[in-house]
Amino acid sequence: MARKKRSADDAARQSGASLPPERSALTDFLNGPKAKWVFFGVYLVLTVFLFRDFLFSGDMLFGSDTIPDGVYTRAFYKDYHAEFGGIPRWNPFILGGLPFIDAMHGDTFYPGAWLKFFIPLTRALGHKLVWHVFLAGVAMYIFLRTLRLRRDAAFLGGLMYMLAPSFVSLVFPGHDAKMYVTAFLPLAFALLETGMNAPKIWKFALLGGVMGLLILTSHVQMAYYSYWALGLWFLFRLFTGRKEGAPALGQRSALFTGAVALALGLGLIQLLPSYKFTTAQSVRAGEVRTSYEYATSWSMHPEEVMGMVIPSFPGFNVNGQTYWGRNPFKLNSEYNGILPIVFAIAAVAAWRRKRTWFFLGLGALALIYAVGATTPLYHLFYSLVPGVKNFRAPGMIVFLFAFATTVMSSLFLSALLDRKIADGVSGRKYLYAAGGVLLAALAISVMGRSFLELWNAIFYRGIDPAKLEAMTRNIPEVIRDTWQAALAASIALTGVWLYLSRKLGSAALVGMLALVIVVDAAVVDARFIRTVDPDTYAALAPDQSVRDIRAKMESEPPFRILTAVATTYSNIHSPNYYAMFGIPAADGHHNNELGSYEQFRGGQGSTNYLDRWVDFQNGQLNPQEIPNNNFLRVAGVKYILLPAGEGRIEMVENFGALERAFIVHNYLVAGDGDEVIARLKDPAFNPADRVILDTEPELKPAPADSSALSRVENLVYTARGAEIQATLGAPGILVLSDNWVPYWKAEIDGEPAPVLRAYGTFMAVAVPEGRHTVNFTFRSEPYQTGKTVSLAAFGLMLAVLSASGGLALLRRNKAAS
Repeated sequence: MARKKRSADDAARQSGASLPPERSALTDFLNGPKAKWVFFGVYLVLTVFLFRDFLFSGDMLFGSDTIPDGVYTRAFYKDYHAEFGGIPRWNPFILGGLPFIDAMHGDTFYPGAWLKFFIPLTRALGHKLVWHVFLAGVAMYIFLRTLRLRRDAAFLGGLMYMLAPSFVSLVFPGHDAKMYVTAFLPLAFALLETGMNAPKIWKFALLGGVMGLLILTSHVQMAYYSYWALGLWFLFRLFTGRKEGAPALGQRSALFTGAVALALGLGLIQLLPSYKFTTAQSVRAGEVRTSYEYATSWSMHPEEVMGMVIPSFPGFNVNGQTYWGRNPFKLNSEYNGILPIVFAIAAVAAWRRKRTWFFLGLGALALIYAVGATTPLYHLFYSLVPGVKNFRAPGMIVFLFAFATTVMSSLFLSALLDRKIADGVSGRKYLYAAGGVLLAALAISVMGRSFLELWNAIFYRGIDPAKLEAMTRNIPEVIRDTWQAALAASIALTGVWLYLSRKLGSAALVGMLALVIVVDAAVVDARFIRTVDPDTYAALAPDQSVRDIRAKMESEPPFRILTAVATTYSNIHSPNYYAMFGIPAADGHHNNELGSYEQFRGGQGSTNYLDRWVDFQNGQLNPQEIPNNNFLRVAGVKYILLPAGEGRIEMVENFGALERAFIVHNYLVAGDGDEVIARLKDPAFNPADRVILDTEPELKPAPADSSALSRVENLVYTARGAEIQATLGAPGILVLSDNWVPYWKAEIDGEPAPVLRAYGTFMAVAVPEGRHTVNFTFRSEPYQTGKTVSLAAFGLMLAVLSASGGLALLRRNKAAS
């Protein structure tokens, strides 16, 4: 009987017909309705195993951007919410102050981020990343099932997607919003697919909800790329699906358009204020940050592309300094696992269907875009596609490549397991491919350094000597990962051959492939998962300088500090370290810094007006110059932190610092920022005697009589701004050294007063003689508009879903009666 069975199989293969899939109890279970719970259980166990060091400890999941950039913004938000309720509008702690919502301080509106209100912050920051890994697997499984793929093939697809190092490695740099978008993308595709199959308004309402959630992650750039992919899938499904005539096309088009409109409405609370701010007020509004060179910065390069096949090929700045690519540093991987690449190629070779071609095109589009200026094609994106010139780091789009190759692989595996792929030579080509992969790995390992030198001769001429040294250090890692990827690919290809040869059952093949996927990805993922004790980790725990400064804050009027990190003289702490402890600093780091403040402190270059007391050529400090630095004086920098050796920090007092709020009775009007800078650089100019304004004040200041001195009696920061008690001996200009933006409003004793721009970047208001209460209130109209629209869109979505659910219930009751 067995011989007759083999003869029948051989005849079927020779005729090009597909073979019937074998049946067994295990195979039937893996493709039965209850199997998904087992698959989800596997996803859960793997997630727990991968992050076991974090989940079973009290430690914090390390993220280079999370510590402390993400910590201080979330801590500020959490503390503000506990004291005042709601969301902070203004961040007073870095760079002269920034709008909290408009300048974007992370995942403010993303529901997953609200976990910090219920558990300790350092734990919440890690948990929200961990469970998005699990969610990514479930979402991909759901999408693949909407494509009507086999359940076991969908399981493998979810496994490849959730464990892809290009996704999980984002934990190390702390790129949480990128992980949110990557995790939810398959769910958006699933909802779109179900809606195209059976167009119902509630399905597209849910689609709009998920698409809106992509915007609320706060990573507008990644959400924008997701919209590209969803729009292309919609067009593909619209014109390659069932031919139902123009009315059906119109219905689906209208529903999809409505879903996009709903998504934009839901996301407008995040989108509108950030768009207005970044295009008009932040440093991103300038020509430099919309130039082609800036837009193509942080592209992928040939080395990173090769890293999709050999994980450590470009090296990393994770375990030692081995990155030798063309970007400044490397904290994540573009490796998706070798099996998505292998089986995507197999899909093109053996399962060429319309959907295969679509995802091949999507993957190719993502890869071409990701390499940026490496090819001239990016000029087309930059010139023709709206919004592209406002972004940088085109390599971010690589998540669409991972998505596309995972779907292609799953399409192939589903067809393979269904034995829809006929092979006339019993699948020997897969065995030959496995042998070829091993031979390629052998050749690379034998060549060693010669292989990388050949690579540089072709792709990377003129490599920097320092990068060449890093490449040399990385050679053992390249050889190790070459064999890891080769063995994983050859085992998988051999398994396919065994299956096609009827030497291996489908359940055994699924188990084998699952094991290969897990080992191949988890080995790489583990390199990017670390934990730290937040109570002892130096970048998180308060040191003696924090305690000293906070003690002074309790007894002195508000002031700012400046750390030596701003001077680049010595790295005391990371830029936003002191902000974690509620200490305002004149320095810091934020991608959406106000353009006026960047100009005030000296721009992006080596010139920094705040540190003009540092002699960089001789490597010496000139503290005696500190009180004469007008930039420090105007910014209210009272204390400067300097390295004192052996990890100690010296706190130098700036006796020339002006108060955070002060009164001036003389003024001049400067035409532009360059004139302001020139005045402040002049040692003869005294900002305490004369304020530089951008416009003529309506109320002209006058010299105060010496017997009636003007003074600020109290400055208190409130939930929405600042309140100042001041007495003026004559009309004068009250200066508050927080950055001016057009959303600030001022009131003097309850009456509105114009807010002027002082010294090029700070706020001022003309105040009459006498004792007054001056209130500065921050109110962003773009935020208020976005909030109103988003709440309306959310209400509309709930109404649609409720109405659809009610109608469905009525139909069921009617049918039952």
